Amino acid sequence: MSHDLKTPLSTIYGYGLMLESDQYQWSKEEVMEMGQVIREKSEYMSTLIEDLNLTYRLKNGALPINRKPVELSEFLTSIMDEFSRSSSSEDYPCSFEDQTNGVIFEIDKAWFRRVIENLLANAVKHNEKGTHITAVLSETEEEVRIEMKDNGRGMAQETVDHLFNRYYRGTNTNDPTNGTGLGLAIAKELVLLHDGDIQVESELGTGTTIAIILKKSSPVK
Repeated sequence: MSHDLKTPLSTIYGYGLMLESDQYQWSKEEVMEMGQVIREKSEYMSTLIEDLNLTYRLKNGALPINRKPVELSEFLTSIMDEFSRSSSSEDYPCSFEDQTNGVIFEIDKAWFRRVIENLLANAVKHNEKGTHITAVLSETEEEVRIEMKDNGRGMAQETVDHLFNRYYRGTNTNDPTNGTGLGLAIAKELVLLHDGDIQVESELGTGTTIAIILKKSSPVK
């Protein structure tokens, strides 16, 4: 993990020295390119530090959960609309299917939003541009299901088996930094704090479905 901090920090330090030096006259375009790299590396380090802090709190049972009744269709619609307008998703068409009659479930909106956003980020990171991402909300008498489906690359069984392990990054990614390896582990821990479960079905060349299962034995209306 120290490598994950040292690598971007070394890049930032190196570009800082280059900009500070009076041996070269940098063009406006070159300065902008170096500034972009510094910003991206800084954002990565900020995300990594935040994920490490959250992982520590989850591991030690120090994360407060404030669950309140939430209309899940409205909640998911808001997240998917925001995702569709973000720059990171412009090459990844998305949709939302509500197969319920307005199911309400008690969740911590802030932390459950983090779960859904982590799943969306994972779908983008590990698939080619043009991959379609669909969120599906459904329910039975026993449970509420939120499925995040894509028609992308899919994963080998070895990857599926380790997907929620801390620091595991998989074998195929479009992210040059390969991420922190904590996003899906955090998502699973947050789902467990809602007395739920998370499951994965994937096939190479076909796509992936990650399902969040919330038992109706937990507070639900």
